[in-house]
Amino acid sequence: MEIRVQMKSALEAASSWSSRVRSETEATGALAVLVDRVDLGADGIRISIKLPLEPVDNRVIHATTDLSLVRMIPMQMRRRGVEVKLVIGGDHEFSRSCDPVLLKLIARAHSWFDELVTGRAASMVEIGEREKIGKRHVSEIVRLAFLAPNIVEQIVTGVQSPELTAKALLQKSGRLPLDWETQRKYFGIP
Repeated sequence: MEIRVQMKSALEAASSWSSRVRSETEATGALAVLVDRVDLGADGIRISIKLPLEPVDNRVIHATTDLSLVRMIPMQMRRRGVEVKLVIGGDHEFSRSCDPVLLKLIARAHSWFDELVTGRAASMVEIGEREKIGKRHVSEIVRLAFLAPNIVEQIVTGVQSPELTAKALLQKSGRLPLDWETQRKYFGIP
């Protein structure tokens, strides 16, 4: 009988707190009461929640007045230039946010390469003078027009590795292999 009373109390408390967490006006306060501890580790985020159990029929249920729940969320921390990005969801899932700087860089590479091939630009020096950058920088960018299609597709859809930034891509463009399979290995893409 006592176990049923405890279960009933736990389910009622969970239902009540669930409603509070979903409420726009009560969510912040409810989370402040519920979340006991959050630990950030190399392998993930550990969240500890204490669910207060309310007495049923004005009786104290047991010596325990709350139910502890612990949830481990797999995550990785990855360097992205000077910032650190949290990748939640395991080893092989990448974020789904397009990097506008990276997209612009790839678009510029294809545009400049097209200008050179069609003769609209006589040389990389001409493009550099027009864009007010050095020939070497133009060369680094134009090399990115030879990226493997699946790498470009990942960048466009926003599922590239967090380490694949515009800065990282430019730094590696000087040694960019022309073979697409080698490129995938070079950038650590499965």
